[in-house]
Amino acid sequence: MSELAIMQAAFARDLRTSGHEQFSDAPGMSIYRELFFNNICGFIDGAFPVCADVVGEEGWRSLCRDFFSSYSCDTPLFLKISEEFLAYLQARPELYQDFPYLAELAHYEWLELAVDVMEDVDTPEIDGGDVVNGIPVVTPALMTACYHYPVHRISVETLVTAGGGVGGIVEEISGFIVYRNSDDLVKFVACNPMTLAIMEHLLAGEQLTGKDAVLAVLSMMGLADNDVAINGGIEILNTWFSQGILLGAAKH
Repeated sequence: MSELAIMQAAFARDLRTSGHEQFSDAPGMSIYRELFFNNICGFIDGAFPVCADVVGEEGWRSLCRDFFSSYSCDTPLFLKISEEFLAYLQARPELYQDFPYLAELAHYEWLELAVDVMEDVDTPEIDGGDVVNGIPVVTPALMTACYHYPVHRISVETLVTAGGGVGGIVEEISGFIVYRNSDDLVKFVACNPMTLAIMEHLLAGEQLTGKDAVLAVLSMMGLADNDVAINGGIEILNTWFSQGILLGAAKH
């Protein structure tokens, strides 16, 4: 390792350890330490505002400080800092045992940014809007998620509400489709496990018609002959089309 590389590594250790592994006692180093840490915190705070409120300023800053000093990021890109912090939370649940839902809440908040910056990709040519009998084309800027907690309802106000669970938070399976619409706005659509399963079939590239995807899911549930369930699945497909989640049917 060159002398320059050694100096750079020592400088970085000083910044990450808040001067505990001191590179220099020059007065300007304290400014650099705070500047770097505050910049990182700014990206994290902006991506996870609800998490920060729920944990509280002291606890949140402690997590940010530990992330800054101990976590080895795989990317230098500022836009990826929130993704790295999410990975840190998912790997270190022992640090926030009073908030067992925190990693899921963070993932829910991160989804908005993740979908917002997804690149547009080419989609099959569209031939009308029959997403039931045709092969539906899913908008490319879309992600799905399923959680053990009602992350969309977690807030500081929720935590002070009397009830079971942790701070009033009771486990509840919660699913979502998150997509970017034609106006470049990110939208969240709450889903139950059945509707998520239908979407997963459409995303799997199995070249199923919309109705076949519905029937595949209902068959696993023992409801393939249930007209009410089938009609419900068809209604979901048409709703997704009206919302812009499905762009239409692929041209043969």
